[in-house]
Amino acid sequence: MAYFRVVIEGSGFELLSSTEQTPIRGFLVSRIVRARTAVEAGDLGLARISDEWSTGKYSSHGVSPVVSVSEAQSIGLLSALFSRRPGYVFHPG
Repeated sequence: MAYFRVVIEGSGFELLSSTEQTPIRGFLVSRIVRARTAVEAGDLGLARISDEWSTGKYSSHGVSPVVSVSEAQSIGLLSALFSRRPGYVFHPG
C-alpha cells in the first residue's frame, strides 16, 4: 500500500463565525491515508471528513457539508510520517 495526501473540498452549508460578519460556506482540508489506489485514498479521505462532521469534532454545528475529493497525490513514507496534520481552511464562498 502507498501513502496519499488527499485534498478535500466541503461546501453546501453556512456557519456564522464568532469573529467575522461573513458566514463560512466552504472549506479545504488535507489528510494523509494509506491505500492501494488514488480512488481508494479519496474514498478513505472522504469517510474521515464525513465522520468528523457527523460524529466527531464538528458534529455540534449540525451541518452536513457536501464533500468532494479535489486531489489525491501519492507521497513517500518520509512525507507521510513528517507531515503535520493540517487543520481546516474555511472560506466565505
